[in-house]
Parts: sequence; structure tokens; C-alpha cells
Amino acid sequence: MDKYSIEIPNTRTGTQRTITLLLLLMNILVFAYIAFGAETQKNTTLCIIGASVNAVALLALLGVQRFPFLKTVHAGIAFIISAIIWAVFGKFLLTILMLLFGAMAIHNSGKLFIRFSAEGIRYPSFPEKTFPWENVSQVILKDDVLTIDLKNNQLLQFNLAPEVVAGIRVDEFRRSMGEWVDKSIVNGQ
Repeated sequence: MDKYSIEIPNTRTGTQRTITLLLLLMNILVFAYIAFGAETQKNTTLCIIGASVNAVALLALLGVQRFPFLKTVHAGIAFIISAIIWAVFGKFLLTILMLLFGAMAIHNSGKLFIRFSAEGIRYPSFPEKTFPWENVSQVILKDDVLTIDLKNNQLLQFNLAPEVVAGIRVDEFRRSMGEWVDKSIVNGQ
């Protein structure tokens, strides 16, 4: 069970947004192109649905800052619907890619939390990484900066929001981190 769960800033949002915009735009263009050349009404209808779903997701992504209610429209769902349409067309590589992008978009859209427990530190990557305490040199929380120093010379640092730090009992957190790191050293790991 996690003893501490601390929200960390999502620094990948700019890159994720750019990739999502490009994928939505490509889906719109490809579905529109196929719709104009489709030989059957079924294919035309599926392509129009695919282009429309991706267009709505694109408009929502572009207008979310001006109209916050658009957060309910999620690009990951558009990618999953696109994957279903590609599967109907028999394009299984595109299906797999769209499902992967959909899962990543849904996973990365929420807040990111780094979790501390007696077993180790769980880092919110895709897939999630776990750092056992025997791989951790020290954990420092000072001046709204969380620093995790790993024994492989990897250093993770996060500037935490003041309201996040205000919700942490810093003395208790430091004591727990010291105990867990020291316990792994005493056990000879």
C-alpha cells in the first residue's frame, strides 16, 4: 500500500499535444481521401464517421483552453474508434497503432503521481517503473523540490506546486524516506 502519493508536473504535455494533433489531422485526411474513393456506401459511411470523430477531437483539443467543457472530448477515444474502423477495413497494423496511441493518450491525460511505499518508488511512466529501495541513494524534499537520487547516478527532480507540498507532512515524509533507504542499506542490498 502506498504511504505517500505526490502529484508531479507533467512535462511531456507539449510533445503529447503536438503528436496528438498530427495523428488526428492525418486520420481526418486519410479517412476523407478514402471516403471520396470508396466503392461501397458502407465504406463511405465508415470513413465519414472516422473523419468526423477525429475532427471533433481535433477541435476539442484546439479549443479546450477557451472552452473548458471540451475536456470531456478525449483524443484517446477518437483513436480507439479509428482503430475499430481500420480493423473493419482489414488494416491491422493501423489498428494496433491506433489502439496503442489511444491507450497512451488516455494513460497520459491525467495527473501524474509518484508513489512511495515500503517496497519502493513507483514512477508514472508508460509502462510504470518501480525503483526498489536498494537502488535509491536518497530522497530529498526541500524548498518545493522533490529529488530522488538513484545509485546508478540517475537523478530525478520535480518542482512541486506549493499546494501539493502543503498537503505533505514533510517531517514524517523525510523520516519515512530515511528509514526505507537505511533499511535497504542495513539489509546489505
